[in-house]
Amino acid sequence: MSALVILEVASLIVAAGAQQTVTVTLDSSRDGEVVAAGATIDWAISFAVSTGDNAGLASLLVDLEQDEANPAFLDLPSADDVPTAMANFSLPNGICNPGESGSSTGYIGLQRGTAGAMNLRQIGGAQNNAGAALPAGSGIAESATVVFGVGQSGGVILASGSFSAPHIGGEYTLSLGDISATVFSQVNASPDASPAVEATTDTGNAEIVFTVLGPSIPTSSAWGMIAMAIGLLAIGTIVFERQGILQFVAATVGGRPRKRM
Repeated sequence: MSALVILEVASLIVAAGAQQTVTVTLDSSRDGEVVAAGATIDWAISFAVSTGDNAGLASLLVDLEQDEANPAFLDLPSADDVPTAMANFSLPNGICNPGESGSSTGYIGLQRGTAGAMNLRQIGGAQNNAGAALPAGSGIAESATVVFGVGQSGGVILASGSFSAPHIGGEYTLSLGDISATVFSQVNASPDASPAVEATTDTGNAEIVFTVLGPSIPTSSAWGMIAMAIGLLAIGTIVFERQGILQFVAATVGGRPRKRM
């Protein structure tokens, strides 16, 4: 199923009229470290919202991407779960992508891309700011209650997860991409809607970098040396075979093989 465009689903979103800011950060306890192949690499995306110019986070979507220069790739697993503080942004209370692969919510990110190198798209979701809830069992926007002030009392975890380090040695980078956020300009009790505005997004730390110990993919010059070695081996094999033939001919008398002493 194709991913929803969350900001087209949430209602009453207008262009930002001030510099409301949502700062998004990617962290890992293994950032900057040298790790063994197969080691667990944890990650966490957190955010903070500016104060005095808005009423807290209304929606936030973030991609988690592997750098194209990485020595190897993997299918990034979805985030572990929906943090308790973000329940109003996920199904069934809020608005986000539907779940895939048996998950009940797409809030934890959707795997997209080439098999074996899939990134996570649209981690996160939106609060239902329409002032009215959909019927129970709808599976989406079932709560009309808006939580205000989200992200304005310090950093909040949007999502976290982990994966195993690849088995090809080298330096790896993961980064945040395609960040979009809105904040409430005003919060009202149901049945009145709570309008939201687009926020300026900033990244406190947009990437994590780690180095894997282990065999690396040969460079072009290394491939040249390997090809040369293979060529020499082939020549040597031919020489050995020819020498063997000459020895056999030299050891033959009258068309019949002669036993060698």
